[in-house]
Amino acid sequence: MDRDSNHEVSVEALVEKAGHAFSAQACQQDLNLHYSIYYPKQFNEKEKFPVLILFDPQGDSDFPLTMYASLADKYGFILMASADSKNGNSAEQTANIVQSILLQTITT
Repeated sequence: MDRDSNHEVSVEALVEKAGHAFSAQACQQDLNLHYSIYYPKQFNEKEKFPVLILFDPQGDSDFPLTMYASLADKYGFILMASADSKNGNSAEQTANIVQSILLQTITT
């Protein structure tokens, strides 16, 4: 799994980089919230892929992608992980994070 920390990665660039992870991507609904995303090796823009959203208790969005990238490749799903969801957040913060990530799946 290769990583790219570029904050300005376009959708077109993501399509060309199937099999790669992208860290520190800003959510479009709230630019203060970030996520990492991994596209499986067989990803292409003409097909729809299921998305598995992961939340790490320490807010580490890269760790779950590293752990599950091989499964994403094997079964053909996209991984997204929040960089902001962590133990100790209020219910309101958590709800905002979840909503932002869910809305991001529509636009990604």
